[in-house]
Amino acid sequence: MDYHVPILIPEEARALPPPPLFTFGSLACAFMGWSSALIENALRLRPVLYSGVHRQLLGASLGLYVGYYLVKRANYQNAMKDRDIAEYIRHHPEDFPEKGRDFLEKFRPVR
Repeated sequence: MDYHVPILIPEEARALPPPPLFTFGSLACAFMGWSSALIENALRLRPVLYSGVHRQLLGASLGLYVGYYLVKRANYQNAMKDRDIAEYIRHHPEDFPEKGRDFLEKFRPVR
């Protein structure tokens, strides 16, 4: 069996504009990385905020990187879905008639 792990982003994703660095997803992952260092400090009975600041920064920066990558991957997947839907609509115009022209009347302003 061929198992495909959809983690990597293909080369055609380079055509998309890069997402902003600070999105909700990247900041949420950064917060999870930072809070994991805080939880480790609490479990080891250390001062929660003041010990292992380097680990807190490392966790936050790794979380930010992972979140940015996940947002970039989600943007690529959404672009692929949009492309497939637009291609289907272009090849099957009889399934998608133009709407709005049938029931709109000529505009006459009221004074």
